[in-house]
Amino acid sequence: MTGSYAALRRKIVTIATSEELWPFIWMGAALLICRWIASLVLPVYDDAFITFRYSRNLATRNGFVYHPGEWVLGTTTPGFGLLVSLFYVLGLPMPQTVVVMNIVLDAVVFCVTLCTVPKNERQVFGAILGALLAISPIMTRISVGGMEMDLYLVGCVLSILLYLRQFKRSAVILAAICYFLRPEALVLLGLLCAIEWFSGKRSNAFRLGLFASMVLAVPSILIFSFYGQVLPQSVIAKSDLAKPLLLDMLRQLLAPDPLIALLILPATWGFVVSVRRAGFSKIVGMWSVIYLATYIVARPKIWSWYGEPIYYAIVLLATLGGIDLIARWSRLRQAFALKWSCPLIAGLCVAVWMFVWVRLGPSAVTRQVYEPLKAWCRDNTRENTSILAYDIGVIGYYSNARIYDLAGLVWPAALSSTETDVIQTYWPDYLFLNATQSTVKLMGSAPFNKLYQPVAQFSRANLPVWGASVEHYPADWVQDYIMFRKQSVEHRQD
Repeated sequence: MTGSYAALRRKIVTIATSEELWPFIWMGAALLICRWIASLVLPVYDDAFITFRYSRNLATRNGFVYHPGEWVLGTTTPGFGLLVSLFYVLGLPMPQTVVVMNIVLDAVVFCVTLCTVPKNERQVFGAILGALLAISPIMTRISVGGMEMDLYLVGCVLSILLYLRQFKRSAVILAAICYFLRPEALVLLGLLCAIEWFSGKRSNAFRLGLFASMVLAVPSILIFSFYGQVLPQSVIAKSDLAKPLLLDMLRQLLAPDPLIALLILPATWGFVVSVRRAGFSKIVGMWSVIYLATYIVARPKIWSWYGEPIYYAIVLLATLGGIDLIARWSRLRQAFALKWSCPLIAGLCVAVWMFVWVRLGPSAVTRQVYEPLKAWCRDNTRENTSILAYDIGVIGYYSNARIYDLAGLVWPAALSSTETDVIQTYWPDYLFLNATQSTVKLMGSAPFNKLYQPVAQFSRANLPVWGASVEHYPADWVQDYIMFRKQSVEHRQD
């Protein structure tokens, strides 16, 4: 027993002092620190609070619903919602717990990806990949936004790794489970089965597809039995929106920020290299191409977090392309191989986000929109209060009121009604509207200018005082809001 303990201790010491471990430590730590700093600068997405309300209702035994008693599956990610409900049961602070979890999951993605690289390349590969992940504006924004995409990405990456390690049944089962995090998991599931098919293992491909179908079937039957449909209402509502222009979609998926745009060229070369090398990067490259093609064919409206698998693939393939180019310059290769290269690059990444924090300061949306709105809801709303809104996340989460969801994500009736129809049919107690030109025009016209009056403004910027001309307001969506209250009969007569 003593000898076994000594051998184990020697093995731990060997691993701890191995140079192969330092890229994991330095760049992993830099990634965690950068994400933490970014969480102070960037707010949680409004949409995340929709799932949080579902989770809280389940934890408080009101069912996995947005409104108790109304069985509408308005969250695209029921699996993530079930996980988050556990956080409420445990009494963990929300949404901070989800943000911390997502930051850790980003570090897991980095470490798992680095494990797929040959040991002699990990120093250089880890430095480049870790730096790109740490400073990427879009991937950072998604991570601290409180959405399901980080968990989804971890599941997909592990599924690919399991497949390569010959745990193919486990791989497709995990990919099928990821469907309940994001429906796009069917792309990866189909790819893994197709690889088996075209590699000549057709019977095995059929068996893997059968296992995946069994995993998908049971939860889908349960969803149908409770909600009367398999597809979430949020998916149906978003598919009803106008299709974006192809160029706009490509810009959002391939150039969401300057860094990703700059990486397209080296990522293209990295894809060529990945085809030669096969393995993990090749599957990720094929996955991202099919993922992009699926979006181009379907042409749904894009929200920023939808493209995270593509952004991850671009970063990974750009790193691979960079490695190939570095190998052609001996001096550059030697510079990256030095022991201090990872600490230096990690420090530079942290310095970048420190500069951003000093320049921008704490999130204006959190301080000037979310927190005042939370206080307003506490003082002015009850469960029987009715509120009409397009952005139903934060207002629904902090008020727990009856929400008339104009986007139709949790309220199917909205898809066949206009904003004016909903107001004149239900006459909600409050209208929580984005501070845009369309809102000014609507609420400045009869009869709404007599029936509703502004009572509060929630703005991250200097929102004009109500009554300013239409031109002073933005034409498109903005995360600034005006709250209108329905006037009493006596007040209207006065």
